[in-house]
Amino acid sequence: MLSITNNLRAQIIPLFQHPKAKFNREKGTIEIKEFKLLEDGTEKIFQNDSLIFIPFGEYEFCTVEIFKQFLIFTKRSKEQNQLAYLYILPKNEIKIYNLITKKWFEADLLGTIFKSINERDRCVIVSDALDQTIKRPYYELN
Repeated sequence: MLSITNNLRAQIIPLFQHPKAKFNREKGTIEIKEFKLLEDGTEKIFQNDSLIFIPFGEYEFCTVEIFKQFLIFTKRSKEQNQLAYLYILPKNEIKIYNLITKKWFEADLLGTIFKSINERDRCVIVSDALDQTIKRPYYELN
């Protein structure tokens, strides 16, 4: 089971692990020029110098991951935020930001493991505890 999970996790990675991420240690920033994306060291995220995310409210403690052209924000608790294995925990409520269309979406993955996004069917492909593939719909935010 570990190899399956590792294989699935290889598709979605923490923002700071993106192969084209550039770190500025003095400023504490992460930049991905391909998407004109900047995490400013205070966990605020900008695209083309426009603020797209501030960690507050239900998403004050969250993980930020990238999958293809999507940013995936997974809501976490303050206690979970301290865990070393935070990024491999199953996902529940997420927000999705499409870096190309600049649209926001949300989905509830109901404690499953992220595998992919199917834009045509407007769903997130996930795997449950029995390794069954399931489609979870996502909805556009206004």
